[in-house]
Amino acid sequence: MEAIEDGGPPGLAPHGKAVIACTVVSAALSGMIVGLRFFARLTPALLLGKEDWCILVAWFFSALTTIGMCIQVRTGMGEAFATLSLYQQQTFFKWAYMTIIFYNCGLALVKISILLLYLRILRHLNYRIACYVALGVVILVSLWTILSSLMFCVPLRKNWDQSVQGFCFPKAVHWFTNASLNIFTDFTILILPLPILPKIKQTRQQKISLYLIFALGFFVCVVSILRIPSLIAAKNSTDPTRDSPGIAQWSVIELNTAIVCACLITLKRLAARFCPRILGSSGGDARKRGHRSGPDNEAVPATVGSKESENARSRQDRGLSGVDSVIHLNHDTFGVRTATDTQISRATTEAADLGQGEEAVSETGEEK
Repeated sequence: MEAIEDGGPPGLAPHGKAVIACTVVSAALSGMIVGLRFFARLTPALLLGKEDWCILVAWFFSALTTIGMCIQVRTGMGEAFATLSLYQQQTFFKWAYMTIIFYNCGLALVKISILLLYLRILRHLNYRIACYVALGVVILVSLWTILSSLMFCVPLRKNWDQSVQGFCFPKAVHWFTNASLNIFTDFTILILPLPILPKIKQTRQQKISLYLIFALGFFVCVVSILRIPSLIAAKNSTDPTRDSPGIAQWSVIELNTAIVCACLITLKRLAARFCPRILGSSGGDARKRGHRSGPDNEAVPATVGSKESENARSRQDRGLSGVDSVIHLNHDTFGVRTATDTQISRATTEAADLGQGEEAVSETGEEK
């Protein structure tokens, strides 16, 4: 049946309504978690890091993905393709094209954010090298997935206007290659810190909560795998609009679940304030250990020429910089006093969340 040339937007199909509900709810949930992450960062006057801004931009792309999918629903997702007007068909494909790019950009930034957080917390040289290698792989894979989606059809207009002469990559090859690469990087990021978890010295309750966080990270890998059948269904489909809700829902669930899991480590200290008996209060303990009592109970910073300053410079020479280098110093060097207040090294607090205070794994990889 030929496409209908004229007509307004179709009514929402039941599957289309499910897509809207799924995308809006999951994006709202991940947005709330990102907001809590920033609240946890700013509440104790910690500075925001590159990983925080990466996750914020990732959520921005998640919001764009949600908007794009809602527009696709309004232009025919879940409806029979032949019942749509030519304008609706082209608008659907145009937003499908943009949504795929938003989705890939969001996933890329989530993975980069997690690896940047690893680099801030992990101090053993071999683990840092592994993180840098993984970061390079993730960046290369992300560039491929984004650029291959951008240039899926040449010229660009052919992505949504099949009457244009040009060339498009085979959908099956493109989709399954990108999905496989995403699953590979998901498992790489999940497995990377596992060797150090048994060496972390924490209470049993804190260790259980930490293992649960990584178990939820494994759930992201499972979602990536569960998305594969919807890709197969889309590849075999003869109706791109009617059969697209499945892949749309799984894609947005994967992206927003990844954002949530990327924030969980940073929320551990915040959660400990409300559930100290369950999660422990390592963050608070780190802050207490991080201050040396002065005349006014203020933190006394390391001064130039002091042993603490020499230790800090030594760590900077090994590749650690700024306040992040003040992780493995003595109890009385965790605090950095400013003119108006005391700020705790962001890396120090995060290390405490993982049990990597003074009792954690040393630079040589051995337990102190």
